[in-house]
Amino acid sequence: MTAITAKTLQRKCIMGRLFLPGFPEGAIKIGNASILRKDGQVTYFVGMDNMFSHEEHDRASFRFAICMLIENRHLKVCDVVRSELAIPKSTLMNWLQKFREEGHRAFFKPPKVRGKIVITDEVARQCGSLLDQGYTLAEVARQMDLNDSTLRKAHTAGSIPRKKKA
Repeated sequence: MTAITAKTLQRKCIMGRLFLPGFPEGAIKIGNASILRKDGQVTYFVGMDNMFSHEEHDRASFRFAICMLIENRHLKVCDVVRSELAIPKSTLMNWLQKFREEGHRAFFKPPKVRGKIVITDEVARQCGSLLDQGYTLAEVARQMDLNDSTLRKAHTAGSIPRKKKA
């Protein structure tokens, strides 16, 4: 073990506090930060300071924490991409864009819900009847006031009942 000189201590002193680089045992080291998974909790450290914690399976908090550490310049994108986390750069950049545009709420808002059902059983029967009469999918869509792609997908999926040809 080497002796710590006064000059070394001055370099390690930040705002009057001694800052010795160290990471908790068992933590994943990424740049100046580390991530410790223990007892179902994930804790993010910068130096020895606990920056953020969340439950192990909370994906939204994981995304938020990584973005927060990058935005606060504790991590670099390239370090995260090369780390054991194996997050593709494009995914990480998408998270960061969301974080920059919408803030932390972007990760915690409920997912978008699909709209109402457009092709009900009755509409499907009417579309099938028109198709049986020789109309094209585009003509039926216009007549029934449906989007062409909606009708095409329903037809391809077999949701539009047709009379069997003899």
